[in-house]
Amino acid sequence: MIHPTQLSTLLKAAIPLLFMIWILWWMGAPARDYHEVLRQFKGQRGLFVNDMLEHEVGGPFDGTPIQELCASKTWTQGLIVSCDPAQGGIGHVRNAHLTCVRLAIEAGAELILPGIVRRSENDISKLNKVANPKGPLRGVHPSYLFDTEHLKSSLQAHCPQMKVYNSIDDLASEPSVLSALKFDPATLPVPKTEGGTLARPDKWLRQFNEWMDRESPKDKRKYPVRVHIPSLCFYWPVFWDGPEFARQFGRILRPHENARRLAAAALYSMNKRYGWHWEPRKEQIKKGSFVGVHLRTEQDAVERFPQYTTQGAEYLNFMAYANLSITFVAHGATATGVDIFSLRARDFGITVVEKRELLEPQDATFLDRMSFDQQGTVDFEILQRAALHTGSSASTFSWNVALRRNTMSEDYGGVAIGDKSEKSDLAVEKREVERRAAGELGDFDAIAKGQAAAKAAGGGGVGAVPGSGDGRIRWVDEFGILYGNDGTQTRAMAEGMWP
Repeated sequence: MIHPTQLSTLLKAAIPLLFMIWILWWMGAPARDYHEVLRQFKGQRGLFVNDMLEHEVGGPFDGTPIQELCASKTWTQGLIVSCDPAQGGIGHVRNAHLTCVRLAIEAGAELILPGIVRRSENDISKLNKVANPKGPLRGVHPSYLFDTEHLKSSLQAHCPQMKVYNSIDDLASEPSVLSALKFDPATLPVPKTEGGTLARPDKWLRQFNEWMDRESPKDKRKYPVRVHIPSLCFYWPVFWDGPEFARQFGRILRPHENARRLAAAALYSMNKRYGWHWEPRKEQIKKGSFVGVHLRTEQDAVERFPQYTTQGAEYLNFMAYANLSITFVAHGATATGVDIFSLRARDFGITVVEKRELLEPQDATFLDRMSFDQQGTVDFEILQRAALHTGSSASTFSWNVALRRNTMSEDYGGVAIGDKSEKSDLAVEKREVERRAAGELGDFDAIAKGQAAAKAAGGGGVGAVPGSGDGRIRWVDEFGILYGNDGTQTRAMAEGMWP
């Protein structure tokens, strides 16, 4: 029989030994196993937020198409591209910045990150432009809205040929770049589609080089030299480089992490409140959860957007048809407009929520310190996660959300893209670009694509689309609808907006 003293001694020796054996087993286990163990020590909210950040809409980011494009270009050390700061909301600014990056890649140039023109805090219909008597118009740094560290690291990893500068201040030791050659791509004699995007992007580089040779002859040119370009939004056809490039390229420019965390926290609150049992690691969106609406009636939207009566009727019709009891309304409407909309939604048995009411006090306080457009980036992230989404086709914000969500579709890219090497006839090339856009737009009036998508989506999808009879549908897929009657603008956004 073991004496109690001996038993105590044995236990003292055995416990550390067993602990060491467990540690050795754990260290030798697959990374996934001990990652799961570590997850057990985090709270539900923290897990949900981190899972949302790590599992973006569109699936894992794949920079291979960007890497392949950059490897195919000829790069000139010391050729630097800068662009005017973009102005407007996140949809317009984001696309203008991506267009600037894409043009720099085409030129084989280094890049100065473009700035952002902030809105007035007192009147969002007005812009605060920073005068710069020694150079071009300057705005605030793009980190005002975007995760610029992610942008730079993505380009460094997948387009290492491109050197990226935070601002022109990084080139203070190079006096030659203080003045720039001003280049407006819109002046190039390149055919354009009906939407205004390039019909022959393959001709752009040759014409750019010819312009450079006229403005700065090779025998007199000294590097570094800066070429400054106006802010262009819907200029480069996004499907020209193939659907996989289009699907991935916009992922390099995402909202600031603060905004993404607030959005994830709001989604966690909804998930907990309404019992959706959402697992972000497994589901990019939660079917049967909520409808996301971008109601746009603020003072800066009066001239460009339909009146509240039109927007409200279309969105309420869609919400009732979707048969989901929760609707999230993004900011962009007056408080009165949201109140009226919420009261009307109750008649349909629908509860309307906004982001601030979903946040814990400390997060709500942080949100209140954000500007109008910074708060818009929070909504941008939340709407991407809606089961169904609707908005106005006059809104670059709504288009951005709709096109990004479409990257989840197996049919992303629409009509099959032909072999570029076979292109020679201008009409054929132009028609191919138009077909790519048409593949995205679908047949709005007939809603044929929407019907097929609804059938594939199953429960909670869009079926016989409300409002399809009057021709006001400008976008439809299994994830939502955009309403409007602006055909030319619709084509421009569908052709030239990066998801």
